[in-house]
Amino acid sequence: MAYVTRPRVTGGDRATLDSAVSDVRTTAERKGVELTGPHSRPPIELAVPQYRRSPPGMDRHESASGAGESDDDTFETWRYTVYERELEVLGRQSFVRSITSRELPDAVRPEVEVDRQAGAGR
Repeated sequence: MAYVTRPRVTGGDRATLDSAVSDVRTTAERKGVELTGPHSRPPIELAVPQYRRSPPGMDRHESASGAGESDDDTFETWRYTVYERELEVLGRQSFVRSITSRELPDAVRPEVEVDRQAGAGR
């Protein structure tokens, strides 16, 4: 049985993300590992509203006048972009173990997906 492992990394800092992927790719080339990628997905744009704290006994969406939210009740919306890169490693589980146990920068979030593929005629 052959295994296809898909390490995926996401993060908001494109340069840090690309550096982490480049390190993995360089290591794979040096060790002769069959690797494809990185495959980039379109960036995801996120926006998070930020509210000021409400006084005790007041509903979060009520202003001091009781008329609902006013412009003074919120801060500027926090906007950020999430980038994603995915690689595919064929076989070589020892290599996969070595890259998944690496220390990554805090700005990079790793995920790993493993698929077992049956050979032809099975």
